[in-house]
Amino acid sequence: MPLYCLIADDEPLARELIQSYVDQLSGIELAGVCTNLLDVHDHLMANPAINVVFMDVELPVYTAHDWTALADFNDRMLWVVLVTAYPPTYLPAQTTDMAFAVLNKPVSFERFCHVVDQIRDLAAKK
Repeated sequence: MPLYCLIADDEPLARELIQSYVDQLSGIELAGVCTNLLDVHDHLMANPAINVVFMDVELPVYTAHDWTALADFNDRMLWVVLVTAYPPTYLPAQTTDMAFAVLNKPVSFERFCHVVDQIRDLAAKK
């Protein structure tokens, strides 16, 4: 099962880094890039194949803390991977509870691959 991902970050360098990592891996394809949470919602509504979201914790319009208030995508396999420059203690439990993983900026390729491999394993079991 291929993975289709969405990158949501308002920082161009962070978006480019994650996109370069996606481009280097097989079995995961970029389905879109967003700079705010409303765009994330719109992309998810328009493209039900998206099953992974690499999302900055603080986006314009809303923060990742507001994620659950925007839409309920529990009817599909969707893994949210938070990307942040903040230490883990900054993130409220409700945010980390809804996330599959947290990647700290700058994201290393090794850690990125590890998270993608975990998601692939889970997707293959479903």
